[in-house]
This record gives sequence, C-alpha cells and structure tokens, in this order.
Amino acid sequence: GRLYTSEEVELVKSLAGQAGIIIENARVYDQAITWANVDGLTELYNHRHFHERLDQEVARGSRFGTAFSLIMLDLDNFKAFNDSYGHLAGDEILRKVGRQIRSSIRSIDMAFRYGGEEFTVILPGTQLSDATRVAERIRKTIESISGPGMTPLTASLGVSNWPIDGVSKEDLIARADTALYQAKQKGKNRTCLSSEVAKEQISTISTELETKTRALSIIYALAATVDAKDH
Repeated sequence: GRLYTSEEVELVKSLAGQAGIIIENARVYDQAITWANVDGLTELYNHRHFHERLDQEVARGSRFGTAFSLIMLDLDNFKAFNDSYGHLAGDEILRKVGRQIRSSIRSIDMAFRYGGEEFTVILPGTQLSDATRVAERIRKTIESISGPGMTPLTASLGVSNWPIDGVSKEDLIARADTALYQAKQKGKNRTCLSSEVAKEQISTISTELETKTRALSIIYALAATVDAKDH
C-alpha cells in the first residue's frame, strides 16, 4: 500500500543478484555433468557413463525381473579407412555412425561410444530376438554411410541378454564381446548372438582375448616408460 524505499529496492536487487548467481551456477553444473557423460566427437554417451547405466539396468532387472539386451558394435577395417582417407575423414565417419545409431533406436534406448571405433547400445525391456532386429537395422544403416569412391564401411555386432547370458555386468559384456569376436571371425559385416557361440568356443575366444589384453598392457607399460624418458 506504499512506495518501496530505496533501501528496500537495494535489498531486492541484492537478493535477485544472489539468486541469479545460484541459478547460473546450477545451470553450469548441470551442463558440466552432461559434458562429463558425453563423448565430444560423436555426442553419444561415453565409456564411463556406459558402466554407470549398465549397473543401473542390472540393479533394475534384479529388482523388478525385467530383461534387457546389450549390443556391442565394432567398425570393420577402420584403421585401413583412416590410413586411406585420413583421420579427419575418420572422425566424420564416427560422427555419422553416432547419428545413424541414434536414429535406429528408441528414445528409451541408450547409445555409447565405448572407445575408438567401438560402440555399445543398452536396450531396456528388450528380449534377444528384438535386440537382434535392432542390431541388424543399425548394421544396414552403417553400410550406407560411405561416400562415393570410398571403401564401403561395415560393422560387426555382438548381442547378449540379461539374465540369459549372466546376471553380472561383467558376464553380459564378456558374452556380447565374445559374440562380436565371433562375427569378426565369420567374415565381418554381420550380427552374432551370444547364444550362437558354442561353449567350447567361448572358452577359446576368452583365452585369446585375455592374452591380447595382457600383451596390450605390456605394450602400454613400455610406451609409458619411453614417454617418461623422452616425449
């Protein structure tokens, strides 16, 4: 019922300024969280966030008994593509692959750049048969990416399902990775299911993958030693 005094106006300005700072900090924090979970090149979720979301899906499945599937995808002969057309062209291909994967899945599905030219997709509430159809749809869209005169781009995919292929995150990743390895061994540019891989093959392939992992660890250790002495 009266005019505000100058002191009251200054108080409101001060409170509004403080509120503005708080809101801006919250916005920046939210943006930083998003950036921390997203791969800068493909704009898909990154490797760290993949493990966080997979843990959540395993926990949800354990609590409510709902199944979900995992797709692991690796671009075939991508190193040769980089060598032929350069890393800038390779980066553009990875961006296109990211867009194609996003366009091939539902809004509730989650796509990730697992590392290098390898991608993963988590499909909540999805059985193995439906996940296979999604994997094949992704594979076929990737075939259409290469430009005129370029080497055709293809991908190999492995599919596993919770809880059919194990109840732990590690089991699920290992089975999808083994199926992916089998797709590569069969000639690439195909989708393999974890259920298609014979048990004796799983043991052999797992041993080979473990050996490769140990070899890479030695190489990385040697590289770090050399780098420490002379960049």
